Amino acid sequence: MQAKVLTISLIVGVFAFIGLLNSTVFSGDQGGIAKYYGSCIFREIKKCDLKLVLLSKSKSKNLQNYAKMEAQKARFLEAEKETLVKEMIEIQLDPKHYKIELFLNSRFQEWNRYKN
Repeated sequence: MQAKVLTISLIVGVFAFIGLLNSTVFSGDQGGIAKYYGSCIFREIKKCDLKLVLLSKSKSKNLQNYAKMEAQKARFLEAEKETLVKEMIEIQLDPKHYKIELFLNSRFQEWNRYKN
């Protein structure tokens, strides 16, 4: 019962945070866009944490491995947050969620490929 409450609370929290991000108004300065990119990375870390919570207790080895990969992704995003924000500003990445997620996923895959 407590696990269900925790899971539902996490899901509601993630969606509330996403709703707040969608209502963000951008200014032309780089400080505002840097904060936005940082909040998108924070959102992605929270999504990884939620997947870890939901999948780590699975009986499926594939889902457990996926949960471990999400934990690695969260650690990577946390450790490289400043570098990723600078790179997104440098390439003038459109402040759209799907483009930011694609960028973060591609950087994680590159890091993961070279790490192994």
